[in-house]
Amino acid sequence: EIGTELEALAARTIAEKGVQLVGTTHGNCLENVIKNPPLSDLIGGIQYVTLSDDEAKRRGTQKSILERKAYPAFQIAIEINSQNAWTIHENIQSSIDLLLRGSFAITQ
Repeated sequence: EIGTELEALAARTIAEKGVQLVGTTHGNCLENVIKNPPLSDLIGGIQYVTLSDDEAKRRGTQKSILERKAYPAFQIAIEINSQNAWTIHENIQSSIDLLLRGSFAITQ
């Protein structure tokens, strides 16, 4: 159970050393983890980035956007939506990036 900033930091440190880790945290969906400051480090943390005019135009976005700061501590995430319905994010890095861009996450 990962519920505090210190526990999230410990999980991140373990992952950076190449150790396989299984953990749980509370939230209704992956977006809850992104919006929860003590836990956002699990998904790499988020930061505001200011793009140049050309880059914003190329991406079709505003100049100020949210981006992931680092690699996530986990490679895969499973959301338990209900007793018989799960969402599997096989590439958590891609899912986070798509969510931050306002796109739908690739799930199974």
